[in-house]
Order: sequence, then structure tokens, then C-alpha cells
Amino acid sequence: MKRKIAMLLTTMLTVTAVTTACSSAPSSGSGSETETESGSVSSDEGDARVIKVITIWNEDEEGTLFMKNLSDEYHEEHPNVSVEFEVVSQDGLNEKLSVLAASNDLPDVFLQSQSATIRSFAEQGLTVNVGEKLEELDMKDVMSQETIDSIVTRQGTDGLYIMPTQNNIEGFFYNKAVFEENKLEEPDNMDEFMDICKKLSDNGVQPLVSAGAEKWPLTRLMGAYTTQVGGVDALVKASHGEISWSEDEFLQGYQWLKDIGEAGYLGLGATTLDTDTANSMFLSGQAAMLYNGSWFTSNLNSDANTLGHL
Repeated sequence: MKRKIAMLLTTMLTVTAVTTACSSAPSSGSGSETETESGSVSSDEGDARVIKVITIWNEDEEGTLFMKNLSDEYHEEHPNVSVEFEVVSQDGLNEKLSVLAASNDLPDVFLQSQSATIRSFAEQGLTVNVGEKLEELDMKDVMSQETIDSIVTRQGTDGLYIMPTQNNIEGFFYNKAVFEENKLEEPDNMDEFMDICKKLSDNGVQPLVSAGAEKWPLTRLMGAYTTQVGGVDALVKASHGEISWSEDEFLQGYQWLKDIGEAGYLGLGATTLDTDTANSMFLSGQAAMLYNGSWFTSNLNSDANTLGHL
């Protein structure tokens, strides 16, 4: 159980240094102990301990359910320790954390994906070096060294201060039936991809759908084009300030996104669609392709999927 609660507090999430970072090993006495960054310890029979978590996932979503189930299990054995979840919108997450950081009141655990924020918190000493903590817990093998190196490189930090919530791949899902009806094959390059979009559009089929209101899907589309032009490390270099976001490869990406929007390949009101609407449009056959991640595969088993296998 010690390993489970440690994973609850450190795996896949950022852990603040100002409060409890993880559970220590159970003592040989009355129960386990909770170690804090200051070195103080509270026993199971001591004062109540509340671990605060900020997430963007609702309580019925997989990420929060996973954490809640573990926290409930831990609470049964250690009644003085409980976990409180606060759900905030993805758009409001950065502002919320910035305000809390300014008052040195960050929660024990929180989600964060912005490299600049992660570096800033780490440099200010607000977050735990999770890599060191995992080593202390003899849990360094929860991730491969390649994964650790990749995360540290992307974030530009001197160590591992976050862990991924999931390992996913991203790409284009496409409706095989629509491709067959329009005598199309999978593209091998961006030129062929654009040819497919034009043929679909000319045939009265919306080529793409994207949750533009969520912002990140459109930036991912731009990033996909940019990496084709400038290489897979272009985005990392720009996020670290090594190259400018106005370099030619990015300007081409911005222009490409603008072009496919103006050509109608993303349909009407592309910037107003949320995730559920975009997913539903694809699953109901209203668009031929959808850019998404491997997490989307769970939707293929839902009643909304009228397409069968893709």
C-alpha cells in the first residue's frame, strides 16, 4: 500500500515541495507515517491530514477516478489521511496555479503541462524533484530512462519535476469507409494529405474536424506541419528559447493552418467546437478525419460510434 499511495502522490503528476510529497514506509509500531518536506512526521493516530489535489478531470473521468480509488483505499487503512479534489477548467488552470504560487499556497498535487510554468516552479523551489523522490522510494523503474530523458529535455529542467499522466501517441483517425467510397489511400506526406482534403471537399465531404474551442487541437495541427518542415525538435527548441517562434518553419505552420481553415477543410465554426462535439461529428460520419490521441480509442466503443472499425 505504501507504494500505491506514493504513486498516487507522485506518479504522473507534479508534487509541491511545500507540503507532503509522498508516504514513507510503514513503521513497525502502530502504523505508517507521513513524511513532509520539512522532515516532520504525523502518525496514523495523530492529527488529520488532508492532501489537496487540483485536476482538470471531472470525478467521473479516468484520471481522477484512478486517484480517487487509491485515495479511498488508503483512507480505509489510514483514517486520519484524506484526499480532496478540486476540478478547474483547463483554460483557468494556469491562472489558478499562478495565484496560488504567488501566495506560496500551491496544493499538494496538481496537473500541469506548460513547460514554462514547470520550469518556473522548479527554479523557485516550489516543486519536488520527483526523480530524486522516486529513487528514495526505490521506484525509479516505473519509467524507462529514455522516457525520463525525453521529459527532462522537453521541460528544460535540471531534473524530473513532473511525470506523465499517460503515455499516448497522436495522429489522424480516418473513416475507412469514406476513404474507400472516394477511392483514397493513406497519405505518405503532407502534399498527399492536402490532395486528400481537396478531393474530399470537392466531393462534398468535410475532410477534418477539430475541437478548436479547446485551442490545443489546432496548435497540434500546426505543430504536426511544423515538424514536417523543421524537424521533430523544432517545437522543443522554440519552447526553450533556442529559436524564435517566428522562424520560417513556424510561419509555414501558421500559414498552413490558416489555409486549411479558409479552404473549409475544418468545416464551419471550427474555433467554436468543443471536444465532445468534434468527436461526435467524426463518430457519426460528418467528417472524414479527426486529429486526436490514443486516449480517443475508448470512444470507439461508445454508442455514439456509428462507423464500426476505423
